[in-house]
Amino acid sequence: MEASAQANKALHSIPEAAQELAPELIALRHVLHQIPELALELPHTQNAVLEAIADCSELEITHCNSATGFVAVVRGGHAPTGGSQRPIILLRADMDALPVQETTQLPWASTNGNMHACGHDLHMAGLVGALKIL
Repeated sequence: MEASAQANKALHSIPEAAQELAPELIALRHVLHQIPELALELPHTQNAVLEAIADCSELEITHCNSATGFVAVVRGGHAPTGGSQRPIILLRADMDALPVQETTQLPWASTNGNMHACGHDLHMAGLVGALKIL
């Protein structure tokens, strides 16, 4: 199969792959929403995300000096015709929460006095989904 046909097929498989991952990603978002951590101390958040991507054997994970984040590199793809460099993209998600008491009373609400009021829990779950699809 020609490279452009392979790329087209891969592109069209993304919505189906995302749909299959939806229950897992929603559950992850709920877990992350329940354990919001502040600023530079994010060990539970970091561990939850790392656990969620543990089955992605293609990832090269580099841990930062503290429990504030990590870098995950996905290698793959092909160089454009006539080129030697493979395409590079950057995806990132914030992991920290805000010191805001949640009052939603949702089953997955935070109870520790902090809250993912800006949607960082959703950002992290979405990025996990992107890593699994890539």
